[in-house]
Amino acid sequence: MKTPPSLPSSIRVREILTPKDPAFPVLIALYREAFPKDEREPTDRLREWLKPTNQSAPNQAIMRHMLCLEREGAPVGFSFIEFFNEASMGYPVYLATHPAERGAGLGRFLFQCSIDRLRLDARYVQRPFYGCVLEVEREEDAVDADDLALRTRRVRWYESLGARLITPTYVQPALTEDQNPIPLNLMWIQDEPGLSEEAIIEQFYSQEFGLPPNHPYVQNALLGIHRAKH
Repeated sequence: MKTPPSLPSSIRVREILTPKDPAFPVLIALYREAFPKDEREPTDRLREWLKPTNQSAPNQAIMRHMLCLEREGAPVGFSFIEFFNEASMGYPVYLATHPAERGAGLGRFLFQCSIDRLRLDARYVQRPFYGCVLEVEREEDAVDADDLALRTRRVRWYESLGARLITPTYVQPALTEDQNPIPLNLMWIQDEPGLSEEAIIEQFYSQEFGLPPNHPYVQNALLGIHRAKH
């Protein structure tokens, strides 16, 4: 993907198509360092995502991709992204850069490349691309001043990319039996008009977690829409 003039030409983003890619284990190590246990999918599940049947296929309910950010050929960041075919919206599941690379605009470049890839999925299946949903840590759950500053910085970073809060009462269901549910902000970056806040929440819970509209998590998230607007 084309590198903007503000970044060195040695920076590029490419797609990881198989777990046999030499960059995959390096990026998985970064993934484990960047995300706490309750937020991490099992590595075997991530490997499953890279099977060709889980990538761009018109009959897939969810199209999944792993993008690799490289500097001079060395992996320094990644994103796992999903496109929900039926809902016509994207979901950047994970995005991280190496600590030594932060603050130089690489994360923003990687995020923009991720959104561009999701737009391509929408065009491929001849669907609109309404936007993407984001799970972001809540400032109110900070354990100390440093944690609060980090959470606030993340929220402001996504806001600088055009994200707005939909609901602060979203809960990510436990990803496995030995993990815990996580309360998070649910944010949204709109690309095209067409989805209400209620539809975004219901579709996301349905497509990603298989939860019906009457599930307590869904209902609780819907109650937070009013709070997000005030």
